[in-house]
Amino acid sequence: MPSVRSRGAATHHPKRLRGVALVAVLWMIVILAILVVGTLHSVRVDSRMAASALEAARARSVLDGALRLAAAEIALARVRPVAPYSIEYQFAGSSVRVDVVRESGYISVNSAPESLLRDLFMFGAGLPENEAVGLAQRVIDWRDPDHTKHPDGAEIGDYRAAGLVNIPRNEDFLHPDDLGQVLGMTPAVHANIRDLISVGRGGGAGTVNPLTAPLEVLNVLARGDRAIVDRVRAARDSGEESIVELSGFNPRHASEWFGNQFRLRAVLRSADRSDWVRTASLSLEPADSAALNAVPWQWLHADPAVRIPSTEPGN
Repeated sequence: MPSVRSRGAATHHPKRLRGVALVAVLWMIVILAILVVGTLHSVRVDSRMAASALEAARARSVLDGALRLAAAEIALARVRPVAPYSIEYQFAGSSVRVDVVRESGYISVNSAPESLLRDLFMFGAGLPENEAVGLAQRVIDWRDPDHTKHPDGAEIGDYRAAGLVNIPRNEDFLHPDDLGQVLGMTPAVHANIRDLISVGRGGGAGTVNPLTAPLEVLNVLARGDRAIVDRVRAARDSGEESIVELSGFNPRHASEWFGNQFRLRAVLRSADRSDWVRTASLSLEPADSAALNAVPWQWLHADPAVRIPSTEPGN
């Protein structure tokens, strides 16, 4: 007897069913592949982050160790070099260089006269003289105790008018980065002069010692006269600092004071040729000389360790 097919009932052809099942399986495979790829990517990202964190922790430890060793060498040395110099250390296959410069070789933004601050912005940051004068006067208005504005300077009203939250504190700068709050100070200008300045007052009444100054600071003191810079550098390289004549420098800007403060810059080269850097300043006057375990120095301030990407081709 012939079979009767109900009207409206679906016809399930075996080949069609197998095709649907195959598509479903293929979709499941695709989804699983995506999940696996996503998981592997997440694992790789986590691994890279962990490796990066481990490298940073190791770099900080090595830099801190190098800074402490250099501080001990400076404190215990019978004779301390006058000109900037470097110390090399080896830690478990890593080479660390510590650059040592006396703080008397930097320009104090808390005590330098307007003319030296002007030269700092002209020959350290490349500003035209009129802009350099205005910025120098605004630095002085920030640090001096009164509210009287210099002709091209700025006081509270000028900061308010510019919509700035920070206003002149009328006291010393506490850290080189505080200079970034001065009205008109751009990140580019600040970056150019940051390594040329100090917030210490020292004993030089706002002057800099050319015998201890880095070459970039020497260029500011010489107002861009490379002949003067080369003469001082040659005398320092030969160990004959005593023959250096200061007649080529403005007497309001240069003197032969030394002091007992030093700036240390530790540099660690990483595997990809980039540098890990940490800078710290110390004084050879201990914070608590009466303590039995006191070290013969004290840290004045230290910057965090930072990674400076390589500028070499191919990196």
